Amino acid sequence: MTPYYDSSRADQSASFTGVQPDRSQSGGVDAPSPIGLSLLMVTFLVLCLFTFAAISLRSAANDLADSRQFADGTSAYYAACNQAEEQLHELNASAAAGEAAEEAVTYTVPVDEQRYLSVTAVLEEDGTYHVREWLQEYYEDWEAPETMALWVPD
Repeated sequence: MTPYYDSSRADQSASFTGVQPDRSQSGGVDAPSPIGLSLLMVTFLVLCLFTFAAISLRSAANDLADSRQFADGTSAYYAACNQAEEQLHELNASAAAGEAAEEAVTYTVPVDEQRYLSVTAVLEEDGTYHVREWLQEYYEDWEAPETMALWVPD
């Protein structure tokens, strides 16, 4: 549908030619531009999205660091478990050769700087050692803090 064009009106002819009509005759008051509110809304939206993106990126980086630390701890634990199993296998080999000296053997395997595995194996009637206790322990005992720093209003 084509717009209605009235050649008798100067405003319409000016809008088609791209020349702004003379508004000094109509009181000199321009209508407010509708782009101002839209620009403010778009600017606010972009700032909000940028802020959420930055927060998400920081959160993802923290999660990645935590995941890597957990994976390293798990790998160290399973490496220590493998060493403990090898020691148990050596105990069973010595028991099969008739060299079993003790009925209960306790040995430790370090996991990392903070933890170790404590394994207690018992000699059974069939001549093999069986695990009675398999514990992951810490080198230092955890102590609860005596005081907590709380915010006290003035």
